Amino acid sequence: MMTAIAMIADDGEAEVIQESAPKGFVWVRARSGEEGLRLLRESGAELIITDLSAERMTPEALVMRLRAMARTAPIVLAVPESRRAEAASLLDKGATDLLPLPAIMEESRARIANVLCGRQQNLAGQISDFDRTVLSGESAGMAKLREQMAVVARTNLPVLIRGESGTGKE
Repeated sequence: MMTAIAMIADDGEAEVIQESAPKGFVWVRARSGEEGLRLLRESGAELIITDLSAERMTPEALVMRLRAMARTAPIVLAVPESRRAEAASLLDKGATDLLPLPAIMEESRARIANVLCGRQQNLAGQISDFDRTVLSGESAGMAKLREQMAVVARTNLPVLIRGESGTGKE
């Protein structure tokens, strides 16, 4: 059995994430970053999922401590849309992937399976000049779209783009 640590403050989110993981994991639940670090020291882990809720340290410090303590375990950051840009910068500090909150069972399952299978591509923000050519404009909406593309480019998952007819989804 492999150990996974869920450092998720919200009970409902933790439950969805834990149910999304493949069978064979023994879950250890921490309600804070500090508790998660203690549990990691005591039991180790092959997978860490955290929502960055450490009370006494910055998200960057939390990720760096987790990475130092668990050198090979994937660290998945469960974050709401409002913290996505902040969390994306942590991918360069040792985090493996981002998991959007609120957690959706199918997406959580796919992302967790992806990091566990080692198919995570190391694209670290590599959005080519192609997007500057195709995606013209400097509005706040376009800046947000480019930011989201940088996050998605780090994964090997299919993307569904939704929008009204005629908005340029192609």
